[in-house]
Amino acid sequence: MKITEQQIVKSILDYLVMKKVFHYRQNSGAFQTPSGGFYRMGVVGMPDIVVVKDGKYIGIEVKVPGKKQNPNQVEFQRQLEKAGGVYLLVTSVEEVVGYFI
Repeated sequence: MKITEQQIVKSILDYLVMKKVFHYRQNSGAFQTPSGGFYRMGVVGMPDIVVVKDGKYIGIEVKVPGKKQNPNQVEFQRQLEKAGGVYLLVTSVEEVVGYFI
């Protein structure tokens, strides 16, 4: 059975709660309004999880092994790092554990 991105995200969130690391899950997307238009939530390409540690913004983007970032995610990473933030592209909770021991 293959692990899903949702399962990886949940395991990371559980770990961050256990370690008492300040974080939140970011949700983005769009929905159709009653008038037929669309309302977009969030910033295009933003990471799945945000951590603030020692005053630093850390974006965690979760992918299953073999899946790549889309162009919007690559651009968000570029802008975040240019602004001094940290961007982690991870495929497992173990990668996050190594960063937040």
